[in-house]
Amino acid sequence: MLLLGGADPDGYSSSYLITMAFGVLVGVVVNLVVVPPLRVQRADDRLGRLRDDLGRALRGLAESLPRHAFDPASADAASAGVTRMLADVREEVDLADESRRYNPRSRRLRAPRDLNRRRLDALAAAADATRELSSTLARLTAAPESESRLPDDARRVLGSAIGAASHLVTAADPGSVSAQLRDAERALALYTECLRSLAAEPLDAWEAAVNVRRVLTACGPLADATAR
Repeated sequence: MLLLGGADPDGYSSSYLITMAFGVLVGVVVNLVVVPPLRVQRADDRLGRLRDDLGRALRGLAESLPRHAFDPASADAASAGVTRMLADVREEVDLADESRRYNPRSRRLRAPRDLNRRRLDALAAAADATRELSSTLARLTAAPESESRLPDDARRVLGSAIGAASHLVTAADPGSVSAQLRDAERALALYTECLRSLAAEPLDAWEAAVNVRRVLTACGPLADATAR
């Protein structure tokens, strides 16, 4: 500035500052008129698919237990698929949060700013509990004395509890989340009562109850009207 405007430093400086201010003004106007796109809907869609996949994995566990058809390889494959999708969804939620920052379009959104983050945290915790549940069932059903450790009645009731947890995970609105949570709580209570009635209470059977409880605890906050 001093080299080019040495003959008239005051005039050159003023002209330079005016030009800079005009550039800033043009940038602001363009940002308001040509608004950058929001990625919130894409994150919503990916979270919905993650929720459905996790519910499907739990439903597979629930249906296989009463039929004595639990397959550890299939359960592990389902859990691995959910884990891979979880990493992609986490990245998508980060991009959605970034797109909302300083974006005028974000004012039109009624959903809380941290909604997707809360949904992601709930599904991540539920996915972790589902993975642990799958490992527990693999140990429980592979034992030579599995029939005595987990009789048919207990298998049926545990399958019902896991099925109720799958319905909770895939519930689409706060009202249905609340109803499904109550159903899952009752189903889990029936399973723990069934375990107490057994002559020997296997540790793995109780660990399965703990993992189902973790799924319910993770999804419980989604019953809040602002969480969907």
